[in-house]
Amino acid sequence: MNALEKRHQVTDLRAGCEYFFRIRVRNKLGWSHFSECSEPIKTNSLEPPTNLHIQKCGVNWLEVAWDPPSRNMLIERYELQSRSAGADGHGNLYPWKAEVSPRSIIYFFFLHFLRICFLSDKESNIMETRFLVDGLHSLRSFEFRVRALTIFGWSTFSELTSHARTIRKH
Repeated sequence: MNALEKRHQVTDLRAGCEYFFRIRVRNKLGWSHFSECSEPIKTNSLEPPTNLHIQKCGVNWLEVAWDPPSRNMLIERYELQSRSAGADGHGNLYPWKAEVSPRSIIYFFFLHFLRICFLSDKESNIMETRFLVDGLHSLRSFEFRVRALTIFGWSTFSELTSHARTIRKH
């Protein structure tokens, strides 16, 4: 952990649990005493979708699929996000981008044409547990994550897919 950072992301916590945190510092003289306990911090109790994977791939598309968080939970919709690596598949990752169903894009443009534009082009309306992401560049690497919206709010994001690569043009 970088001593100059004033925050730290803790990973691998269980959903729906309360955690307390204490910190201490170390310098030339050694370790300080631990701080007082923090207030309880509760993790999101909604489990994320699982088994996120690439089902099929093409020159400029990837089909991403996943399992719902629970068979008993009513899901309103999913948000799938993607990000790509450099042109050679290595290097810096670009920021996350929400994928949008073509139906919402058409609906957005229709509403925009009528000047009743209240639907964001970033709003996700993915209802199924798979999604075809198209319009991608050939031979580019991508990774994905997904979350579910229920009546209780958004789940946390799923585990990332491993880097998936579109195939070479024929």
